Amino acid sequence: MIVFGAKSSQIASETLIDRCPNCRMQANIIIHIIQKFGHICWIPIFPAGKTAINQCTNCNQVFNFNEMPNSLKIVCANLRKQTKTPVWVFSGWALAAVIAIAYVYVNKQREINNAKLILTPKSGDIYEVKTEEAQYTLYKIEQVQGDSVFIHYNNYVTDDESGIDNLKAKGDTAYEAEVAGFSKAELKRMFVKGEILNIIR
Repeated sequence: MIVFGAKSSQIASETLIDRCPNCRMQANIIIHIIQKFGHICWIPIFPAGKTAINQCTNCNQVFNFNEMPNSLKIVCANLRKQTKTPVWVFSGWALAAVIAIAYVYVNKQREINNAKLILTPKSGDIYEVKTEEAQYTLYKIEQVQGDSVFIHYNNYVTDDESGIDNLKAKGDTAYEAEVAGFSKAELKRMFVKGEILNIIR
């Protein structure tokens, strides 16, 4: 389940002596600069502004910017301006970029590997295939004799590429008993045309 939301975190603080608006005493006032940010599954995605809150160490009352005396407002405004938005607020984008790069790399390596495997078919190889009807199924190689490759068709198809994993889970009993013959050149053409999507050895 994907969880969207907003959170906040303290990114700076400063202590000064001033009159508390609540207890009216001269006391240490702690200024907290709070960074607000949006998140997905608690991973920060983007900043949503900074705010300041104060706490009196005498009465422990917490009050926001509008409740502060002017002297504190000036200090808070300056501290908030000087405090930079932390880099970790954008960590979600960095993570997304790493995942995207890894995805591209893995797919490229798979393409290179498949280009080698299609040239040397072996018994037991499983081809993930996209049919002319834009459905997806599996072929399994029974044997290779010279230039001829004999395969078993899978009895099942799926309308979505992600459903191929479900076809694999059905095991060997999901394949037809009869075999169909292809030449190695035919299989290579199917691969180049994008009909053979992946080869599992």
